[in-house]
Amino acid sequence: MKTFYEQTIIDSIDFSGYEDDADIFGDYPLYTNIQNVYSIFKKEYVHKNNSFMNEEILFKEWLQGLPSVLTVPFMNYIILENAKDKDFDLSTENKEERFLDTYWSRLAHAFFTLKENL
Repeated sequence: MKTFYEQTIIDSIDFSGYEDDADIFGDYPLYTNIQNVYSIFKKEYVHKNNSFMNEEILFKEWLQGLPSVLTVPFMNYIILENAKDKDFDLSTENKEERFLDTYWSRLAHAFFTLKENL
């Protein structure tokens, strides 16, 4: 069973903007899709000026730039609605703020967990 964050990553993969790239577009197993997303991330975001940084931090930054290949929920109210639907305890404003503060980092971590464990 996948975590909330892993499932969010899986549900958000969208290769429709990459139709001209035969190596990327297609109905592939999850492992291949995750590897293709990682390849796109490396091509689009990692360069010699930031390649020394932690990949999870770079991936978080890339996600926050809303890449079309990984269209995760990004509006706070939708993020919170999704979390409440999965029974996260967000009963106070403080709990909501803490959840939102860690959302992007946890998504990045979940991506690398999937990448390493599929």
